Amino acid sequence: MPIKRPGISWLMRRAGKSYLGWGVLVGGLSLVVGGCERNASAGPASELSTGAAAEEYALLPVVRKPIQRELRLPGEVVPVPERTVVVRAPAQGTVLAMYVRIGQAVQPGQALLLIRAPELLAAQARLRSLLLQQSALKVRLEALERMAQDSLATPMEVAQVRADLLASEAEASSLRERLALFRQAGEDFLLLAPRAGLLTELRVSPGGSVDNGDTLLVLSDLSSVRLQIYVYPEQAPPLASGMKGVAYLPSHTDSLLFELKGTLPVLQEGSRTLVAYADVPNPEGRWRPGTFFQANLFISRPDSAESVPYSALILDSDQWYVLVYKANGAWEVRPVQVLARSRGEVFIQGVAPGEKVATQRVLLLYQQLTRAL
Repeated sequence: MPIKRPGISWLMRRAGKSYLGWGVLVGGLSLVVGGCERNASAGPASELSTGAAAEEYALLPVVRKPIQRELRLPGEVVPVPERTVVVRAPAQGTVLAMYVRIGQAVQPGQALLLIRAPELLAAQARLRSLLLQQSALKVRLEALERMAQDSLATPMEVAQVRADLLASEAEASSLRERLALFRQAGEDFLLLAPRAGLLTELRVSPGGSVDNGDTLLVLSDLSSVRLQIYVYPEQAPPLASGMKGVAYLPSHTDSLLFELKGTLPVLQEGSRTLVAYADVPNPEGRWRPGTFFQANLFISRPDSAESVPYSALILDSDQWYVLVYKANGAWEVRPVQVLARSRGEVFIQGVAPGEKVATQRVLLLYQQLTRAL
């Protein structure tokens, strides 16, 4: 009894489910236009001869290999912590002007903002005072050391001056570190970029007040980025360093191969997910922090199965088929069961290792073979 021809709307819905996508839709439309009807009583293993050369259909042998499952997970691009600098306010003050915007690339020593901070003026004055004090202490120490050789000064006096000098140098070093990123401009100070990078966070605005220790901005070196992959505990496979995968941008305009570096020891707040991560090169800077992506993580299973390329599969009426080329030049439309999919290949049941299957022009060949059924 002939099966009712599928309509256009059915084919469109089927194409949405098929892993061959619009290829299945185009093939299905060809079946409709050609008026092909399958005979349900013909069975799943009909053998038909064809005069076409086997090479025309890019025959490939079926291979048995360990099954590799592909787990699809959400992820987010973040800066690599070791390549990130957080710039904090060294004193209470007011931001007067901004010279950069978020997402802008900056160079070392570039002016980022102008801040008015009386404490920095006091620190600058204190540093100058300490430098003068150190010069005087060094002269006094040298004199006391000579006098001590002639027993004109006690060891305690020498030790006291030496301790005063060390204390002064330590305080001056602390002030230098505090003022290192700032250059005085009149009564105000310019904040200078400590390194080259991309401005990934900007937490102040002109006219805003800041306190000592507040984060002003974050600079990140994006020649490498971190891929954070989120996994719910109940669906988590045994994650381990070295597991491989591929990350796709939402538009699939770019992809990156990665290898897991590790997992964070705690669940992510809010989402309660495990976080696995991989650090990857980003030489052209296309992968920006805050970008979301899909990660396909490849997980090997202990069992094996027969593997063929995606392009060998045909989906018709919820049944998968491959076209097997027989030694006598005939073709067999072979129903198969799909076990797993991974990286352009599919693991199936219903074929044997060494059998050859068509991997190109399969929809046209399938139409020709099933037309006679």
